[in-house]
Amino acid sequence: MALSRKTLSQSLAEVLLSGIREGRLQVGDRLPTESQLMDSYGVGRSVVREAMQSLAILGLVESRPRAGAVVTAPQARSVVNIVTLGSVIDAPLFDDLYEFRSVIEVAIARRAAATASTAQKADITAACDRYTKCHHLGLATSQADLDFHEAVARGANNQIYEEVVISTRAMLESARNRTQLLPDATELAEAQHRAITESISAGAVERAGAMMSEHIESAKWALQRARLVIDQDDS
Repeated sequence: MALSRKTLSQSLAEVLLSGIREGRLQVGDRLPTESQLMDSYGVGRSVVREAMQSLAILGLVESRPRAGAVVTAPQARSVVNIVTLGSVIDAPLFDDLYEFRSVIEVAIARRAAATASTAQKADITAACDRYTKCHHLGLATSQADLDFHEAVARGANNQIYEEVVISTRAMLESARNRTQLLPDATELAEAQHRAITESISAGAVERAGAMMSEHIESAKWALQRARLVIDQDDS
Protein backbone atom coordinates (compact mmCIF):
# COMPACT_ATOMS: atom_id res chain seq x y z
CA MET A 1 0.00 0.00 0.00
CA ALA A 2 1.51 3.33 -1.08
CA LEU A 3 1.48 6.34 1.21
CA SER A 4 0.94 9.95 0.21
CA ARG A 5 3.79 12.33 0.85
CA LYS A 6 2.34 14.50 3.65
CA THR A 7 5.14 13.47 5.19
CA LEU A 8 5.48 9.71 4.91
CA SER A 9 5.62 9.37 8.68
CA GLN A 10 2.42 11.38 9.08
CA SER A 11 0.66 9.27 6.46
CA LEU A 12 1.74 6.05 8.14
CA ALA A 13 0.69 7.32 11.56
CA GLU A 14 -2.72 8.27 10.17
CA VAL A 15 -3.18 4.77 8.68
CA LEU A 16 -2.42 3.19 12.07
CA LEU A 17 -4.61 5.72 13.86
CA SER A 18 -7.52 4.86 11.55
CA GLY A 19 -7.09 1.21 12.45
CA ILE A 20 -7.35 2.07 16.13
CA ARG A 21 -10.36 4.34 15.67
CA GLU A 22 -12.26 1.91 13.49
CA GLY A 23 -11.66 -1.04 15.79
CA ARG A 24 -9.38 -3.06 13.53
CA LEU A 25 -6.72 -2.57 16.19
CA GLN A 26 -8.00 -3.14 19.73
CA VAL A 27 -6.47 -2.28 23.08
CA GLY A 28 -3.76 -4.86 23.79
CA ASP A 29 -3.24 -5.76 20.12
CA ARG A 30 0.31 -5.92 18.85
CA LEU A 31 1.13 -3.68 15.92
CA PRO A 32 3.12 -5.03 12.98
CA THR A 33 6.88 -5.05 13.48
CA GLU A 34 9.13 -2.37 12.02
CA SER A 35 10.18 -4.72 9.23
CA GLN A 36 6.58 -5.61 8.41
CA LEU A 37 5.57 -1.95 8.22
CA MET A 38 8.59 -1.13 6.07
CA ASP A 39 7.71 -3.92 3.64
CA SER A 40 3.97 -3.17 3.61
CA TYR A 41 4.29 0.56 2.97
CA GLY A 42 7.64 0.79 1.20
CA VAL A 43 9.22 3.19 3.68
CA GLY A 44 12.47 3.37 5.61
CA ARG A 45 13.05 2.49 9.24
CA SER A 46 13.21 6.13 10.34
CA VAL A 47 9.73 6.79 8.87
CA VAL A 48 8.28 3.86 10.83
CA ARG A 49 9.97 4.93 14.06
CA GLU A 50 8.82 8.52 13.69
CA ALA A 51 5.22 7.42 13.08
CA MET A 52 5.26 5.08 16.08
CA GLN A 53 6.83 7.76 18.24
CA SER A 54 4.03 10.16 17.32
CA LEU A 55 1.38 7.62 18.36
CA ALA A 56 3.28 6.97 21.59
CA ILE A 57 3.37 10.70 22.39
CA LEU A 58 -0.40 10.78 21.95
CA GLY A 59 -0.78 7.91 24.42
CA LEU A 60 -2.15 5.42 21.88
CA VAL A 61 0.76 3.02 21.62
CA GLU A 62 3.46 1.80 23.98
CA SER A 63 6.44 -0.50 23.66
CA ARG A 64 6.46 -3.55 25.92
CA PRO A 65 9.27 -6.05 26.52
CA ARG A 66 9.00 -9.07 24.19
CA ALA A 67 5.64 -7.81 22.88
CA GLY A 68 6.75 -4.87 20.75
CA ALA A 69 4.40 -1.97 20.08
CA VAL A 70 0.98 -2.48 21.66
CA VAL A 71 -2.24 -0.44 21.41
CA THR A 72 -3.08 1.16 24.77
CA ALA A 73 -6.35 2.40 26.23
CA PRO A 74 -6.66 6.07 25.25
CA GLN A 75 -6.98 8.47 28.13
CA ALA A 76 -9.25 11.51 27.93
CA ARG A 77 -6.50 13.70 26.52
CA SER A 78 -5.83 11.16 23.77
CA VAL A 79 -9.23 11.31 22.07
CA VAL A 80 -7.44 12.82 19.10
CA ASN A 81 -8.15 13.66 15.49
CA ILE A 82 -6.02 13.95 12.41
CA VAL A 83 -5.40 17.66 12.97
CA THR A 84 -3.93 16.93 16.40
CA LEU A 85 -1.80 14.16 14.97
CA GLY A 86 -0.59 16.43 12.20
CA SER A 87 0.40 19.07 14.74
CA VAL A 88 2.81 16.57 16.28
CA ILE A 89 4.59 15.42 13.15
CA ASP A 90 3.91 17.72 10.21
CA ALA A 91 7.11 19.56 9.20
CA PRO A 92 5.45 22.90 8.21
CA LEU A 93 3.80 23.05 11.63
CA PHE A 94 7.18 22.50 13.25
CA ASP A 95 8.38 25.58 11.37
CA ASP A 96 5.38 27.54 12.63
CA LEU A 97 6.08 26.33 16.16
CA TYR A 98 9.67 27.56 16.12
CA GLU A 99 8.66 30.91 14.67
CA PHE A 100 6.14 31.21 17.51
CA ARG A 101 8.79 30.21 20.06
CA SER A 102 11.19 32.84 18.75
CA VAL A 103 8.67 35.46 19.87
CA ILE A 104 7.04 34.05 22.98
CA GLU A 105 10.00 32.35 24.69
CA VAL A 106 12.23 35.39 24.27
CA ALA A 107 9.56 37.44 26.06
CA ILE A 108 9.28 34.73 28.72
CA ALA A 109 13.03 34.73 29.38
CA ARG A 110 13.09 38.51 29.70
CA ARG A 111 10.17 38.49 32.13
CA ALA A 112 11.69 35.65 34.14
CA ALA A 113 14.88 37.67 34.56
CA ALA A 114 12.78 40.53 35.90
CA THR A 115 10.32 38.66 38.10
CA ALA A 116 11.56 35.17 39.07
CA SER A 117 11.74 34.54 42.81
CA THR A 118 14.77 33.05 44.51
CA ALA A 119 13.00 29.67 44.62
CA GLN A 120 12.07 29.87 40.93
CA LYS A 121 15.64 30.75 39.99
CA ALA A 122 16.77 27.70 41.96
CA ASP A 123 14.28 25.55 40.02
CA ILE A 124 15.60 26.88 36.70
CA THR A 125 19.17 26.14 37.78
CA ALA A 126 18.19 22.63 38.89
CA ALA A 127 16.50 21.96 35.53
CA CYS A 128 19.58 23.25 33.73
CA ASP A 129 21.77 20.94 35.84
CA ARG A 130 19.55 17.93 35.01
CA TYR A 131 20.00 18.59 31.30
CA THR A 132 23.77 18.78 31.76
CA LYS A 133 23.79 15.53 33.76
CA CYS A 134 21.74 13.68 31.12
CA HIS A 135 24.04 14.92 28.37
CA HIS A 136 27.25 13.90 30.13
CA LEU A 137 25.85 10.50 31.10
CA GLY A 138 24.85 9.84 27.51
CA LEU A 139 21.14 9.74 28.39
CA ALA A 140 18.24 11.13 26.37
CA THR A 141 17.96 14.87 26.97
CA SER A 142 14.52 15.63 25.52
CA GLN A 143 12.59 15.47 28.81
CA ALA A 144 15.20 17.52 30.66
CA ASP A 145 15.11 20.09 27.86
CA LEU A 146 11.33 20.42 28.10
CA ASP A 147 11.51 20.66 31.88
CA PHE A 148 14.03 23.50 31.60
CA HIS A 149 11.83 25.59 29.32
CA GLU A 150 8.81 25.00 31.54
CA ALA A 151 10.83 26.08 34.60
CA VAL A 152 11.75 29.31 32.81
CA ALA A 153 8.07 29.84 31.93
CA ARG A 154 7.06 29.41 35.59
CA GLY A 155 9.69 31.98 36.50
CA ALA A 156 7.91 34.52 34.33
CA ASN A 157 5.02 34.49 36.82
CA ASN A 158 2.40 34.67 34.11
CA GLN A 159 -0.02 31.76 34.01
CA ILE A 160 -0.76 32.19 30.30
CA TYR A 161 2.92 32.01 29.40
CA GLU A 162 3.27 28.83 31.43
CA GLU A 163 0.16 27.19 29.94
CA VAL A 164 1.24 28.05 26.40
CA VAL A 165 4.65 26.45 26.87
CA ILE A 166 3.14 23.34 28.45
CA SER A 167 0.58 23.05 25.64
CA THR A 168 3.36 22.70 23.05
CA ARG A 169 5.12 19.90 24.95
CA ALA A 170 4.03 17.05 22.65
CA MET A 171 5.21 18.85 19.52
CA LEU A 172 8.47 19.86 21.14
CA GLU A 173 9.10 16.35 22.42
CA SER A 174 8.81 14.99 18.90
CA ALA A 175 11.25 17.61 17.63
CA ARG A 176 13.68 17.06 20.51
CA ASN A 177 13.70 13.31 19.94
CA ARG A 178 15.09 14.04 16.48
CA THR A 179 17.63 16.72 17.35
CA GLN A 180 19.06 15.04 20.46
CA LEU A 181 20.71 12.55 18.10
CA LEU A 182 23.01 15.36 16.91
CA PRO A 183 25.83 15.47 19.52
CA ASP A 184 27.00 18.98 18.66
CA ALA A 185 23.44 20.31 18.89
CA THR A 186 23.00 18.85 22.36
CA GLU A 187 26.32 20.29 23.52
CA LEU A 188 25.40 23.71 22.16
CA ALA A 189 21.99 23.58 23.84
CA GLU A 190 23.68 22.76 27.15
CA ALA A 191 25.88 25.87 26.92
CA GLN A 192 22.92 28.03 25.92
CA HIS A 193 20.76 26.74 28.76
CA ARG A 194 23.56 27.70 31.14
CA ALA A 195 23.82 31.20 29.66
CA ILE A 196 20.04 31.67 29.93
CA THR A 197 20.08 30.42 33.53
CA GLU A 198 22.92 32.72 34.54
CA SER A 199 21.23 35.72 32.90
CA ILE A 200 17.93 35.06 34.69
CA SER A 201 19.72 34.48 38.01
CA ALA A 202 21.52 37.80 37.61
CA GLY A 203 18.34 39.66 36.66
CA ALA A 204 19.88 40.58 33.31
CA VAL A 205 16.72 41.16 31.30
CA GLU A 206 18.20 42.08 27.93
CA ARG A 207 20.83 39.35 28.03
CA ALA A 208 18.26 36.71 29.02
CA GLY A 209 16.16 37.60 25.98
CA ALA A 210 19.19 37.63 23.69
CA MET A 211 20.40 34.24 24.94
CA MET A 212 16.97 32.69 24.50
CA SER A 213 16.71 34.12 20.98
CA GLU A 214 20.09 32.59 20.13
CA HIS A 215 18.97 29.27 21.61
CA ILE A 216 15.75 29.13 19.56
CA GLU A 217 17.64 29.93 16.36
CA SER A 218 20.07 27.10 17.15
CA ALA A 219 17.15 24.75 17.76
CA LYS A 220 15.72 25.63 14.33
CA TRP A 221 19.11 24.90 12.76
CA ALA A 222 19.32 21.55 14.56
CA LEU A 223 15.84 20.54 13.39
CA GLN A 224 16.74 21.35 9.79
CA ARG A 225 19.85 19.18 10.09
CA ALA A 226 17.84 16.34 11.63
CA ARG A 227 15.44 16.46 8.67
CA LEU A 228 18.37 16.10 6.29
CA VAL A 229 19.54 13.01 8.19
CA ILE A 230 16.04 11.48 7.97
CA ASP A 231 15.79 12.25 4.25
CA GLN A 232 19.18 10.64 3.62
CA ASP A 233 18.17 7.53 5.57
CA ASP A 234 15.04 7.14 3.47
CA SER A 235 16.62 7.84 0.09
